[in-house]
Amino acid sequence: MDVEKRDAVAPGESDGAKAFDESTKLSNATEQTPGQAPKSADPSHVADGVPASQVRLAFLRAVLPAKGWYCCVVFEDGQKKHYWPKTIEELAKVIEANDRPGCDVYFACAAYKKRGILYKGRSKDNVRAIKAFWFDIDLKKKNGDIVYPDKNAARKALFEFAAFAELPTPIVVDSGGGLHAYFILPHELTRDEWAPLARGLAEMAREHGLKFDPSRAADCASILRPPGTMNRKKRGAQDD
Repeated sequence: MDVEKRDAVAPGESDGAKAFDESTKLSNATEQTPGQAPKSADPSHVADGVPASQVRLAFLRAVLPAKGWYCCVVFEDGQKKHYWPKTIEELAKVIEANDRPGCDVYFACAAYKKRGILYKGRSKDNVRAIKAFWFDIDLKKKNGDIVYPDKNAARKALFEFAAFAELPTPIVVDSGGGLHAYFILPHELTRDEWAPLARGLAEMAREHGLKFDPSRAADCASILRPPGTMNRKKRGAQDD
C-alpha cells in the first residue's frame, strides 16, 4: 500500500514538507491478518529508488516541530514501550529499528517539553508544540460496520472536505486499515493555541460528513503509525 504524491503544504513552507512532496510513492504500512505474514511491497524502498527511510525522515520533519523531545511507542507481545529521542533524526532511527516482526510502531504527533519516564511523559500537559492537524480515517468501525467501502472513497471524502474548508492539500498516509491525513501548519502552535482550532476543525469536518475518529483529531498527545512501517496489529487490539 502506498502514500500517493501530494502537495503537502503551500510553497515556501518547511523543507521537510518539500522533501516529502518530492518523493513519489512510499511502500507503506500494510494490514496483516492474524496468523499470516505481513502483506506488503518491499517496505524499504519507494518508487524511483528513494529509500523509505529517507521519505520517512522527510515526513517526520514536515509534521513535527523542530525542537523538543519526541516519542516513539512500540507494542510488542502485549507490552507497550516508550522511547524518547531528542531529535527527529533519532526518532526516525528508533522507528526503523523497532519495525520488526511482532511489533507495531507509532510516533507521537507533538513535541514534548521534557523527556518522559516510560509512558508518563506522553501527556497533554507535557506537550511543547504541535505543527499539524490530523485525521484518523478507518474503513471499518471496531464492530465491523463499514465506514467507507474502500480507500479511494475515503480519500475522495477527505479531499472534498479539504476543498470545502479551503485547507492546503494534506499529506496522506495509508495506515493499512484506512488513512491518516495531516494538514501542515505554517508555524508551530502551543497546546492551548492548537486545541480549540483542532476541535473546531473536527466539528467542521463532522458537519461536512467526513467520517473519522474525533477523539484522535482533538488529542494533541495522539500517536499514529509512521509511513514505511508494517501494520501488524492483531484483531481486537486497540491503538493507544
